[in-house]
Amino acid sequence: MAITLSPLNIFDFGGKADVGMVRWCSGTEPCVGNIGSSNSIIGTRLFELRNIFIFKFPIFIHPDFGGNNQVGMVRWCPGTVPCVGSINATNALIGSTLSGCLGSVTVLSNGNFVVASLYSNDVRWCSGTSPCTGTITSSNSVSGNSVTALSNGNFVVGFTIASIPGTFRWCSGTVPCVGATNDSNSFRGNRPGDMYGASVTPLSNGNYVIISANYDGSTELLDVGMVRWCPGTAPCVGIISPVSI
Repeated sequence: MAITLSPLNIFDFGGKADVGMVRWCSGTEPCVGNIGSSNSIIGTRLFELRNIFIFKFPIFIHPDFGGNNQVGMVRWCPGTVPCVGSINATNALIGSTLSGCLGSVTVLSNGNFVVASLYSNDVRWCSGTSPCTGTITSSNSVSGNSVTALSNGNFVVGFTIASIPGTFRWCSGTVPCVGATNDSNSFRGNRPGDMYGASVTPLSNGNYVIISANYDGSTELLDVGMVRWCPGTAPCVGIISPVSI
């Protein structure tokens, strides 16, 4: 398998200049013939495919997609046949706001992947066997600004900014993770900033550990820190307290 990108995506097509292209080629035989919409992804406007890159085949990320709006896009493609046509919401995940699809893509050990739109603090699960389409919205994602993949294929979404207590939510790696984050499905801080800068350490058995140096034990005991073990197969819930940690 091989992927061909036009240099700097300076590729003209259909009377339009510098629209760019991406073409899949077999890794076992020559890739020949003219480039067209039947064998390649073709841009539809000036520099539409500029800065596109392969995150981890077959996932393409294009942070500048959308012209001046730069809403960004992530498109899944099969690795055995050409990925063709223009990019749109029927075959790709498109940002709904400025830089709405920018952030990170985390590939899970089961082949599925998670897209984090860090500008809008939304995280969406996607299947690794079919296109992930539409836009990232509150109805198909969860709130968060970090994603940690666990060794068993599940993942943890963190929402750790200084102005809120912060949360960590376990999500299955096989189905969409949606709905409001609350005390029944996540582990959260008690005071604003408790989880700020906190991290998740995955363990080899699929479980994980949450570490926060900024946890306040009380109004007198500031930044004493905390460490909590969590299972990797079910939600880790509740509010930070000496009992829970």
